[in-house]
Amino acid sequence: PVVETDPRFHALLRRSFPGLAVIDRQVRAEGEGAVYDYERAVPALGLTRHIHAGDLPGRYRRDRNRPSSLRGYLTADPRKVAHWRGRLAEIDGAGPLVGICWRSMLSSGVRSVYYATLPDMLPILRVPGCRFVCLQYDECDGELDALRRDHGIDIWRPLDLDQREDLDGVAALMSALDVVVSTATSVCVLAAAVGCETIRLAPSFYSISDGRDFFFANITPTIRRAEVMDVRVAIERAAGLLQDRAPDPD
Repeated sequence: PVVETDPRFHALLRRSFPGLAVIDRQVRAEGEGAVYDYERAVPALGLTRHIHAGDLPGRYRRDRNRPSSLRGYLTADPRKVAHWRGRLAEIDGAGPLVGICWRSMLSSGVRSVYYATLPDMLPILRVPGCRFVCLQYDECDGELDALRRDHGIDIWRPLDLDQREDLDGVAALMSALDVVVSTATSVCVLAAAVGCETIRLAPSFYSISDGRDFFFANITPTIRRAEVMDVRVAIERAAGLLQDRAPDPD
């Protein structure tokens, strides 16, 4: 099998599926735009069939009464995981390490309903005993500074990790955390894929089930199918889930 994907995922996929062939996206410029061009890849790799990744669930997950028991399928670099565990051990406290992401880089139009501001996340950030790690991959230093100044809450951010480009490093960082709380972003998907316990501030993927995710046993969705998407409701519920995990302050 051959997988065409963003180069940032190549190392993860090769490590997780030995023998898998991985190629860059077959895109070439044309005029003012771009087109997918497989003229060279098809004969070079001997390809005879193709399928879009999003169509695979229709072939392998047809029965909604048989949810997956899988807790991730990607394998992070064990040396990098050990590195991040050492770094995270330096954070003050002894409570669970909680990765947090509150928005996507693309939040225009209908997508914005699914995202939050950092102050919106305060019910989660005020859960006692938790140590928070920033998984926000765009510029957010000003927001973190304001949170520290206005609310006395510090979220640790690994400034030497490019969380947009170094996805192999991000996967290792996530694998060293106890739980990730994320809105419906790529952060949520990657955390689940590497097997990290994940609280999704949104419905289940594909809105197939309530209270669990159909494709990942390690994801807990916080919005039910019949509910209108309200990220503040999701945040309150996530805070309750974290409260159950946090150590007794006494």
